[in-house]
This record gives sequence, C-alpha cells and structure tokens, in this order.
Amino acid sequence: MAVTINGTTGIETNTDTGKIKVGVDDDLTLEHRDNNWSYIQHTGSGNLAIESVNSMYLRNTSGEIYFYGEEDSYSAMYHNNAKKIETTSTGATVHGNLKLASAGQGIDFSATSDAGGMSSEVLDDYEEGTFSPVLGGSTNHGSYNITGNGDYVKIGKMVSCHISFSNKDLSDSAGGTVRIAGLPYTSAGVEYTVTTNHYMYHVDFNTSRIQSWYLHTGSTEMDGIESVADGGWVSWPVTDFNRSGMYLRIQMNYLVA
Repeated sequence: MAVTINGTTGIETNTDTGKIKVGVDDDLTLEHRDNNWSYIQHTGSGNLAIESVNSMYLRNTSGEIYFYGEEDSYSAMYHNNAKKIETTSTGATVHGNLKLASAGQGIDFSATSDAGGMSSEVLDDYEEGTFSPVLGGSTNHGSYNITGNGDYVKIGKMVSCHISFSNKDLSDSAGGTVRIAGLPYTSAGVEYTVTTNHYMYHVDFNTSRIQSWYLHTGSTEMDGIESVADGGWVSWPVTDFNRSGMYLRIQMNYLVA
C-alpha cells in the first residue's frame, strides 16, 4: 500500500483497505476496511478525547445531526434530526415520550428516604382508560344486570375509578346483595377496601344506616354493605336499586395485585 500526502486532498492510500497508525505502540489507528466500514481505534492505556473549542456536532454527510454539544451550555441527542433529549442546568428535558423496554422497569426513587414498611421504590406503570361496570344482585348477577360507564387511572399499583350509571332500570327479579362487577384490575389481597364516596338518585336505602361498597380480595367485584348504628354490618339489598330512572356515581381507589 502506498501513501500519498497531497496539499489539496490530504493523505491518500492507493487501496480500499489500509491503516494510519499514530504513536510508538500504534496506540491510535485510523482504518478503512473492505466492508466499507471505517474505524477510529484507541488501544493504549490512556483515553480517547474528541475536543472542540466551540460547539461539537456528530452528524452524517447530509447534515443530519446525531449529537450536539455546546460549551458551558447543553448537549442533546437527536432522532431523525429532531432533538429528543437535552441536558439542562438542573437535569434533562425530554422532547417526546419515555418508553420502558420491559415490564417491571420504571423510575427508581431509591435516593429518597423510606418508611419502615417500604417494599418497592420503582414507579413502573401509568395507564388510563375506560371499562364497563355491571350492576346486579349477588344471587343472579349473570341474568339480571345493567351496564354503566367507568373511567380509571392506574399509577403504579394504585387504581382510581369513577363509576357511573345513568337513567337505568334494573329488573325487579334481581336478588341478593347489590354487586358491581367488571372493575378494570384484580384487587390486591387487602381485605375490605371500602368507599362511601358515592351519590344516588331514585335509590331506596335505609336512612338509619351508612351505605358503603367493599371490594373483595383478589377480585374485580365489589358488594354493597350497610353499617348499623351500635351494631354490625348487613348486606345492602339490590332491591333498593330496581326503581326506573336510577342514577349512581361512585369514586374509589384500590390497590391491585
């Protein structure tokens, strides 16, 4: 291989392959191989530094930017010539969305202080959507029921739900305890997750009792329950809900499995 030094075109070789080596031990190599790949290799004990007095670009021959860095300022990574991640004086700015590669990964908060019962510091999920809650009686829920509307937001293991039944007419044949099925996620093994956060219209209920909803463990169903003053709990009968033009709104939070 012959090497030519030309004042106009620079250093040239007369083959498609070859190396330019720098250093006593050939620590730095500039190489072009016959697979049309080019390499800059540093094999010495020190480090490889690419330095610029001003800004620095890593880009293709068409000008499409891969990386940009600015002295005493920010650096940025690009996708298809669009800025996606940019450093700031306090951290970084993301232009777009962050997508986790695998389930169970997330944002790690292990740098923060913890309560004594801490079991995880990774925020691994966010989701929002809709579902179809179904209200009926515990004894024949599959035969006599009405379908409502539901919206949910899931953050980590916590699900927040809004349930709505509007202008509904449940069959008089529905029997047993009032039950709502079809929640978006299976509940965790936390016994008696309860909410009284509801309001109703055209629902007959015992005014001397406090009506609530409790979620079964490991389930997507919840039942109505009534607290009796100076007494125990009793089931909330589904017959309270069989008037025409019934409205029901429930807001609740629960932990998922």
